[in-house]
Amino acid sequence: MCRLSKCSILFRYTLFATDFFLDKLFGYTITAGTREERALSQQYEHSAQVATILGRGCYTHVMNQQLHHYALKHEKYVHPRYILEHDNITLQGVTPTHAFFCVSDPDVNVYDTKVLRTINTLYTLY
Repeated sequence: MCRLSKCSILFRYTLFATDFFLDKLFGYTITAGTREERALSQQYEHSAQVATILGRGCYTHVMNQQLHHYALKHEKYVHPRYILEHDNITLQGVTPTHAFFCVSDPDVNVYDTKVLRTINTLYTLY
């Protein structure tokens, strides 16, 4: 098990609180988008979320990736086919409820082990 720094914990709680108030006031959250987008994401055709990583907390190569390890900024919901249609997306991790993918720049060779590859993440609901 890993320990989170006070700064990381504070950042995650601040993001959670901000999302709570933004949702109540404007129907929008940083991590999941508008209420309309979230409702649409329940349909398979819109069930994959593209998000930018704002920060990452606890992480080891031994543990599986978990959604709560990341502070994410919602970009859009897309069809899960999006993964198959883009060569710059590779599998990063799998949990019982999510599959995490790395989305790199199209001109980056994702199979090159020397490249740092966690720029954006895309996760789909099973």
